[in-house]
Amino acid sequence: MTPEHRNPPALVLPDSAWSTVRSHLAGEYPDEGCGILVGESGDAAWRITEAVVCENVAEPAERRRRFEIDPRIVLRLQRELRGTGREILGFYHSHPDGEAVPSETDMVYLRLWPRTAWLVVSVNGGEPAEPRAWWLAEPDAASAVELELIRAAGAERPRGDRGIGVPAGARDD
Repeated sequence: MTPEHRNPPALVLPDSAWSTVRSHLAGEYPDEGCGILVGESGDAAWRITEAVVCENVAEPAERRRRFEIDPRIVLRLQRELRGTGREILGFYHSHPDGEAVPSETDMVYLRLWPRTAWLVVSVNGGEPAEPRAWWLAEPDAASAVELELIRAAGAERPRGDRGIGVPAGARDD
């Protein structure tokens, strides 16, 4: 269900996927936005083919400093990806007016999903900064390791309308 690599691979982020993430996180500001990274894993690099926008289902009062993705969305997406050659490579979320490094709360999630990529984006005053990617090799690892993030031109695969998540920029006001 999740990629099983011993060493952190490079993460390839096509412009089209970054555009989806960037637009979504800017629209969620000043709250945290979140989503799922889907793609293909390889020995040298993982290529994101799709950024799936998800609703932040954390308590409304906590959304400025916390995110939660509905686990039913993750399970549904895992089922839909079976046999496609694509898989959940990781997750993305924003840090409104904060640094793009894993927080203590983020580390809890990284420990639940080790060996997956975690794209963290600082959004300052509504403007997303360059993303950073993180990796935790094992649940008991002391800290996350920053991945090499390769920004690349190229189209991601269309996902069609699967009813997953919400449109980019949608708010839950």
